[in-house]
Amino acid sequence: MTPSPVPSLCLTRRVRFSVALGADRAPFDPAQPRSNAYAGWPSTDLLALPVDLEVACTGRADPESGYLVSIAEIDQAVREVAIPLFADASRAAVPPHPAILLQTLMPDTQRALAGRLDRVTLHVTPHFSLTLEASDMTHVLLCQHFDFAAAHRLSVATWSDAENARIFGRCRGDHGHNYRVEVAVSVPIDAIARGDGLSLPRLEAIVQDRLLRVLDHRHLNRDVAAFETVIPSVENIARVCHDLLRDAIGDAGGTLTFVRVWETEKTSAMYPAASSRP
Repeated sequence: MTPSPVPSLCLTRRVRFSVALGADRAPFDPAQPRSNAYAGWPSTDLLALPVDLEVACTGRADPESGYLVSIAEIDQAVREVAIPLFADASRAAVPPHPAILLQTLMPDTQRALAGRLDRVTLHVTPHFSLTLEASDMTHVLLCQHFDFAAAHRLSVATWSDAENARIFGRCRGDHGHNYRVEVAVSVPIDAIARGDGLSLPRLEAIVQDRLLRVLDHRHLNRDVAAFETVIPSVENIARVCHDLLRDAIGDAGGTLTFVRVWETEKTSAMYPAASSRP
């Protein structure tokens, strides 16, 4: 009997370090004593640029060691390329766009990791990130988070009270949530380099005008036309948010990849479901 092929897997690793602003860059020394500080290594007590990179590698694990790639190998490969790159950027009169840094970082890191590097995500803030995939280094995925507060109720007019109570429980009555929304947009990097790509401030303005202005501090069933005949479940809210944003983002030069909505910290919905997620 022929054994089944071993499926590929994805290993992710967060690599964090700090670059002192305005300081001369010392060569990266992988033999430097390591710190297990959560903020990363190397660190500095000077005013610094903190860098948080999430690296995803794909492939098949070695059958003997069980490793796809050693995390020490990932750390060294990323730091040797990224530390001088971000140090130079921090001292530039006009720092390059983060998407350009990722595009510069990817090829050398990919070679160092023997082609196993799948994507790199730069977490600029805890809620704003840029992702570059090795399969398409011409576009970057911008992900920004927003929030709004709204009330709703879940019920089907044609159902009995007992059936609505069975399916929706207490949610069949008026109640509210503080929703969190993640908007993911693909943007051509050459447009960013020219200065005419969809910028984060432009994206935020679109979300404010097309989404938050419509949904924030509203009763979704009564005040929002999209929910006049549609139950505002978190699944439908994600779809409506996507539809409210898609055309305006396209007109601005981006492609809306997905929208994810959290109703609570434990419950979220993403639309469309087939979208890749960094």
